[in-house]
Amino acid sequence: MRALVLLVCAIAPAASAAGLDCTFTQICSAQTGCQTSDGVPFHFNLSDDTVTFDGPQGPVTGRTLPHLAPPDIAILFDSVPGETLLVTLTGSGEAVMTQHIAAATGGIAAVSYYGTCAPES
Repeated sequence: MRALVLLVCAIAPAASAAGLDCTFTQICSAQTGCQTSDGVPFHFNLSDDTVTFDGPQGPVTGRTLPHLAPPDIAILFDSVPGETLLVTLTGSGEAVMTQHIAAATGGIAAVSYYGTCAPES
């Protein structure tokens, strides 16, 4: 989790580590190709040892992946049954969030959201 604190400090050193506000402006999938958006908002809640977001069934807790060097970070969330969310953030605030969906009837889909994140204001 130290990497998450370093990431928040790198993006905006004066900000508190209460949360990250993200805006995703490009959405891509195999089914639809890439589309530009006015901005899909997403908020991550941060604490000393956890990263969460508010999902449709309540808070979803993620775990950081150890393979990136701070201040870059990757976080894996098991969101709802059949879905996984991977978020990768750079120290400069670039972000990609990829949603993996395994259909109960078979098949899999993925949607990637590209944008930026900054400490909440």
